[in-house]
Amino acid sequence: MILVTGGLGFIGLSTARSLIDLGEDVVLTQFRVARAPDFMSEEFGKRAFVEQLDVTDAASFSALGDKYDITGIVHLAVPGQGALGPFDDYKTNMFGLLNAMQAAKDWNVKRISIASSIAVYAGTREIPYREDMTMPLSAGNPTEAYKKSYEILSGHVADRAGLESVSLRISG
Repeated sequence: MILVTGGLGFIGLSTARSLIDLGEDVVLTQFRVARAPDFMSEEFGKRAFVEQLDVTDAASFSALGDKYDITGIVHLAVPGQGALGPFDDYKTNMFGLLNAMQAAKDWNVKRISIASSIAVYAGTREIPYREDMTMPLSAGNPTEAYKKSYEILSGHVADRAGLESVSLRISG
């Protein structure tokens, strides 16, 4: 079963649909907003299970592993841009990443996939973008700042913890 944090968001629901189509069952987390779009409605309660989760709450995050046999994590949960002040935004982004990675280690998951963004290429001049390009360590907005940080920190922590971590550079 694959845990998709932020699973009721636009990208999360599309990810869940694809995972189900590939034969996986999913646990989708929501913070406050609940949705049940038509393209997923038949799956809820059968192959897709929805759980309330504040990603900054390590105990609640960990409890999902007691309830479900989680074999993989797709960490997509982030606060909406401008929804929080700078310190709560930082706490949600960074503690969410930390808790997702700790859960991956604790649950012995096969892989943790972490949402990055095409925004990490901001400030580069070379086209086409390549995964091995050197990225500037500056950021003009929160998405650039957190996604660049996620890639560096998640790679470092995954290496030290013996995890397989993949950064997903999601674009339009």
